[in-house]
Amino acid sequence: MKLGKVFLAVFASVAILGMAGMETYDRMTTNYIVETGECYVVNDQSSKGSSNVTLWFGERAYGFKEIPDVAYGPGQLFSCRATMTKQMQSGIDYELRSLDGELLFSTE
Repeated sequence: MKLGKVFLAVFASVAILGMAGMETYDRMTTNYIVETGECYVVNDQSSKGSSNVTLWFGERAYGFKEIPDVAYGPGQLFSCRATMTKQMQSGIDYELRSLDGELLFSTE
């Protein structure tokens, strides 16, 4: 039983370090993907009180920590540009523009 716990702990450690390493590698080598187009923003407030937002580009969704200070929601479309790490697709930054091109919010 102890051997199983040790194996599980080692496996979990390797998995966590591997994920962190891929994201760190992406950031160090500027290995990013960029998504542009129409999107909407949803607040993903958790039961623990932390709040993040998700940008939805059709069926594709990407999470970000910064909450925009403009009106948003599924009924509000923006022209969006989002940058994520290539391996983990974790959010780096994003900007929201009106459909006319006016900059409304940016994390840069």
